[in-house]
Amino acid sequence: MIRNLVIAAALLTPFAAQAQELPTAPYLPLALATQAADAALQACVAEGHNVSVAIVARDGATKVLLKADNSGPHTGSSAEGKAFTSAAMGRDTAGLAEFISTAPANAGLRDMDARM
Repeated sequence: MIRNLVIAAALLTPFAAQAQELPTAPYLPLALATQAADAALQACVAEGHNVSVAIVARDGATKVLLKADNSGPHTGSSAEGKAFTSAAMGRDTAGLAEFISTAPANAGLRDMDARM
């Protein structure tokens, strides 16, 4: 009897594993995030801008932060803040600035989180 149960369990296990698929969500792998940050930084440097570039994960946590040589001390936190804001609000920060400035009722968005 035990032998039959073991055989049945062994045969049915693959079907149980297939039925319980794990949820998936798109994400940006670290290697690709690093490439994107480096490309953005090089493009800015080529135009004479000494900036910092931040890439964040979906939750707003910083994945990559690159600071150009001679970039100002404020550029790192500014880049992280802009990247966090974009991730949190699901839009580019230029569009968000316009959204806030054109509707006074939206001004509270600036105070939602210190990183914004």
